[in-house]
Amino acid sequence: MSRKNVGTFRRAVDAFNRRDLEAFLSISAEDIEWHPFLHSGVEGLPYRGHDGIREWFADTDAGWSEVWAEVEEERDLGATVLAFGRFRARGRESGVGLSTPVAWVCEFRGDEVGRAWTFTSRDDALEAAGLEE
Repeated sequence: MSRKNVGTFRRAVDAFNRRDLEAFLSISAEDIEWHPFLHSGVEGLPYRGHDGIREWFADTDAGWSEVWAEVEEERDLGATVLAFGRFRARGRESGVGLSTPVAWVCEFRGDEVGRAWTFTSRDDALEAAGLEE
């Protein structure tokens, strides 16, 4: 079952990269809670529900002309997927590029993403997943 979660996580990243909101929503719980590491919303507050995901996509598109998430490693933790990779973006107004390591911790409920966090620190992601290196 959990290897299925890794596949669903990969589909979420692919949908994000293609900017395919409907595909992203199709694998998100109705009450999803999304904690991106970088957004223009209120700091510290997650995007909640499908309307929140729509807002997150809109905020991301408003601030960035290009966004790309790249997965390099996944760890199957049962109902949770821990993944490491890289995030790249280009500022819409400034044209400045950003490239940073990123890590995701995604909790699943059934076949859907229920809660997810992104981090720029590997150690923070490991701690959030209850692991150490």
